[in-house]
Amino acid sequence: MARIRHYETMFIVKATLTDEETQAEIATVKANIEKKWWNNCFC
Repeated sequence: MARIRHYETMFIVKATLTDEETQAEIATVKANIEKKWWNNCFC
């Protein structure tokens, strides 16, 4: 059984974003990473 590697990611957002906008950006990046990972691992 293959071992899953865990990675950390850091990204920079504009300091002028509100808390809600920051959370929306985080959700977008997270969704894109999960989509890309899922497609690469389970095709």
